[in-house]
Amino acid sequence: MTCLYYTDNAIDQRHLAGAGPAAAKASLDIVALAREVGMLITLDARIGNQEYRSVSGSLSAFERFAQAVCEAAAA
Repeated sequence: MTCLYYTDNAIDQRHLAGAGPAAAKASLDIVALAREVGMLITLDARIGNQEYRSVSGSLSAFERFAQAVCEAAAA
């Protein structure tokens, strides 16, 4: 089983680091991609407006997720 832990803010900061306003509009929704490939998204905690989530799934689901990210980035 593959397990990823992240916060929404950390992903937004990493994804948009060094990018201009146009990148914010085209940001990648990795939570939706993870769901589409069959991974489980769990809300672990919400503190204020910060959410902490876990993403887990099989190795094959993680491989599909990686492929989906590559395809989305290439588009």
